[in-house]
Amino acid sequence: MKILHISPIEKAGGVSNHTLKLTNELRKKNYDAEIFNTSVSENFLIFKDIFSVFKRTFILAFFLIFNYKKYDVIHVQSSGPFFGFLTSIITCTLKKIFHYKLIITYHYSKTEQFLDENRLIFNYIIDICDFFIVVSEKQRLYINIKYKYKYDNKMEVITNGYDDEFVNKINKQNISTIINSDYYKIINISNLIESKGHKYLIESIYILKNKYKISKIMCYIVGRGPLYNDLSILIKKMDLSENVILTGWLSLEDMGKLLFISNLFVLPSLAEGNPTVMFEALGFGLPFIGTNVGGISEIITSDKFGFIVEKQNSEELAKAIYKTIETKWSKREIIKYSKKFTWKNIANQTIEIYKKILKTHA
Repeated sequence: MKILHISPIEKAGGVSNHTLKLTNELRKKNYDAEIFNTSVSENFLIFKDIFSVFKRTFILAFFLIFNYKKYDVIHVQSSGPFFGFLTSIITCTLKKIFHYKLIITYHYSKTEQFLDENRLIFNYIIDICDFFIVVSEKQRLYINIKYKYKYDNKMEVITNGYDDEFVNKINKQNISTIINSDYYKIINISNLIESKGHKYLIESIYILKNKYKISKIMCYIVGRGPLYNDLSILIKKMDLSENVILTGWLSLEDMGKLLFISNLFVLPSLAEGNPTVMFEALGFGLPFIGTNVGGISEIITSDKFGFIVEKQNSEELAKAIYKTIETKWSKREIIKYSKKFTWKNIANQTIEIYKKILKTHA
């Protein structure tokens, strides 16, 4: 079976990571998988958006017209808003002409808003493609309600996953130096943008220090983005320079080491699909605190694995972190639970869909 993945491939981002990990697992299983990268190099600077649109439309269309016969399945990893959905529009339009097998995975966290604003386009896409994958049950339910369950038989939930081989490699390493080993260590890995809710995490650390009198606490915020300076100012304003560290972007190896030495992962997002970092945290045996957005509550289904809090609520987040500090966690049980979300299992679920559409539409 020869598969073409169409996706943005960038230095950071859940869609890019999903595509790369899934493609790698398919290759391990001896499937011939390729990637058509819809991203454009940062070197284009001010022209990047123009070139990105051109690549996701004309260049992609040109490539498919001359190459679609090479592939048994074309699989688009799509997001939003409208710009992120362009590849789905182009591939569906060409499918009407060339009749290739097409699967679309929809990652966008703001599904309700997108459907409300682009109902006809979304209907066009899901009607034409052979199968439509979403990353959470909330997405599936909203689409079903919107279209009165018209497409439920061609829709399935496949979550993101994590690389257990990488986790095992880090866990087996002898890390002799533990930074601030007497501190309770919290980690957050995400782009420094408003929707990730870093402000509420920083405010919760302030509450923990001043209300709960937890002085020996360290929070590592790993990532880069436009809010770096604003968050730095907030940390200084709250006198948290010794408790909250903006590490910038780290190598995969260094991120793994920080996860290894941490006690808790916190993701106070305002919007999510099904964040890869959640599965990675569980893979390292860390309890996870997340907000009740996207598919997070579908994964953190028990207090054995972490807690769910409402978004934009620093007091509730601080209370949940304090409860986590006071709780005795079973690292082994968390890791055992995480195994169902390895990329190997995600790839197996995806392969079953490939086989299904090839058999059904043979």
